[in-house]
Amino acid sequence: GKELAGLETTEEHIQVLSGMSDIESELILLDALVRGDKRRDDFNQLRAAWKKGDTATMWQLHQRERKLNPGGDARLLDMRNVKWIPKIKAEINTGKPTAIVAGAGHFMGYNGVITLLEHQGYKIEQL
Repeated sequence: GKELAGLETTEEHIQVLSGMSDIESELILLDALVRGDKRRDDFNQLRAAWKKGDTATMWQLHQRERKLNPGGDARLLDMRNVKWIPKIKAEINTGKPTAIVAGAGHFMGYNGVITLLEHQGYKIEQL
């Protein structure tokens, strides 16, 4: 019986990927094909940091991908985070208990949801 809404529509989510340049999307595919099992090790390290709530380590581990494909990474994370902030603020400002759910990558780094909200004066407390 609770309200449910999304930070983006299905079409907006699809546009994130379909709007990538050929180079951005090819870099993601090539990295997956060339690095194969090494990506599993990367994921396990990232998951271990996530389980501890260690967004600083998550951000550090993510730098390889960010440097490899800055445009694709900005499209997948940064641009969406910025777009989501007004919706998140609107929910916070209702005063109703609210849960915001997004992938862990959206909470790390200088354009992460946490940092963007803190820059606008919100105090974020990790549970």
